[in-house]
Amino acid sequence: MDEYIERLRDGSLKLYALEKELPPEEAVRVRRAFIEGETGTALPAVGSFSIGIDRVVKRNIENMIGTVQVPLGVAGPLRVKGEYADGSYYLPLATTEGALVASVNRGCSLITRAGGADVRIMRDGMTRAPVFAARDVPHARDVAAWVESHVGEIREAAESTTKHGEFIEAVTYV
Repeated sequence: MDEYIERLRDGSLKLYALEKELPPEEAVRVRRAFIEGETGTALPAVGSFSIGIDRVVKRNIENMIGTVQVPLGVAGPLRVKGEYADGSYYLPLATTEGALVASVNRGCSLITRAGGADVRIMRDGMTRAPVFAARDVPHARDVAAWVESHVGEIREAAESTTKHGEFIEAVTYV
């Protein structure tokens, strides 16, 4: 382990390259030890986890050093009436925000007492949205108009940055 930590320190090895030289679990240990040494911070709890490292380092995380625990509460039940879900459901909520679960729970109670939520999925997707800051509303409208008139160029620029994503549309909001 010391050899890899020294190479990380002298810059001859990058954090992201550890998995090329070590099995994933060992790469995580070395990376965490390096960070502990560089920051003077012990991270024993971060190194205690039950998830499968092999799976997550290939799909969900880069430069993994461990995991953290987030308090998990539950709200509900929430009555749902939909095409794909019909019943009462408990909602797990991972948060560190005090009173959030209680607030969501009150909302679930009110919706359920009102007969439940009538749900339809109109579109299933994910948004990765850039935000433009404008000096005022007229400038914001100008920026929105520019985006709308340059969608082709924006698409080309966005798709040139990754082979894992696809530019689908530009929707502006002012």
